[in-house]
Amino acid sequence: MVILTGIVNIYCVQKKNTFSKKENEAINKNETTIILWDQGKKILLNQYSFVKEIQEKCEKIFENADSAYKLVVRESLIKKLRGKEVSIEIIYNSPKIFQLRGFPKKIQLQILRLLIPLTGRFSHPVTIFYGTPEDKLPDGTPLEYGEFNDVINTHAKEDINYIKEILKTNLNIKF
Repeated sequence: MVILTGIVNIYCVQKKNTFSKKENEAINKNETTIILWDQGKKILLNQYSFVKEIQEKCEKIFENADSAYKLVVRESLIKKLRGKEVSIEIIYNSPKIFQLRGFPKKIQLQILRLLIPLTGRFSHPVTIFYGTPEDKLPDGTPLEYGEFNDVINTHAKEDINYIKEILKTNLNIKF
């Protein structure tokens, strides 16, 4: 009985350490970091096999945005989307160039991060918040998200539902 308990304890410690190591691999490798915000709970998705699929869907949603939204993006709004909603956040280790194709004139942007709400008032139609290297306070302090950096994709319902299904199936996320 004592031996079995010892084996279980070693297994649990090893599992915990393995998870922590995997969780930090994205930062250590300096690659794109994909985060699921589940009502304040931060879940690093880089360790899961479905992460590339989610990243590609999110980037497609952003690239196909078809409307601008004149919403002042404040830090308090971003905190609310992370803390009270379910959202996907993608953080690039260096700027990534995107072509927004849904507008009459193609728009090219260098992006450092995306935040896509999957629940709440900004999920229907989906509003995509983005950060660029130019987003700074007057004193030069970088901002995560610029003041008017948000676009809407009015045709993303199918892609959003696909992402939700992946998260429901693999992580038991409730929507």
